[in-house]
Amino acid sequence: MEKHTITKIWLVGLFIILTGGVVSAICVGLWLAHVFNITAGHRSYIPDNFFWMMMTLIQLGGIIAAGGFIAQLVAWIGAVLNSHRLAYKSWFKVIIWVGIVGIVTSPLFGLGGLIWWGVTVAYLIGGPDGMAVKQPRTATLAA
Repeated sequence: MEKHTITKIWLVGLFIILTGGVVSAICVGLWLAHVFNITAGHRSYIPDNFFWMMMTLIQLGGIIAAGGFIAQLVAWIGAVLNSHRLAYKSWFKVIIWVGIVGIVTSPLFGLGGLIWWGVTVAYLIGGPDGMAVKQPRTATLAA
């Protein structure tokens, strides 16, 4: 996969994540306004149809954001495979190990996702394109 394609996939994933986050945030705001409006007279809140519609849309926003995460994961895997083609494996080692540490520590500390995201952005900005490197041809023996 070319670096240009990896960049496109990563940016599309970012757009999808932001879209899902915006959908969820708007629905949470609408739901909270609805709850505060109903409970203003010190009444108990009973979930109604609007509540269930907002909960559905919040979950839909989360599913959309998860799809963006999967797109960015595909872009990271493409970056790992692309950098593996290079003669010097420095970029490959950094991308794969820092990415793995970021992904594994993401649920533990929350900053792992930013670490993983940061190493991918560093590759997209400054990393070489492994597809542009010509692979040496091996000579075949004629019978």
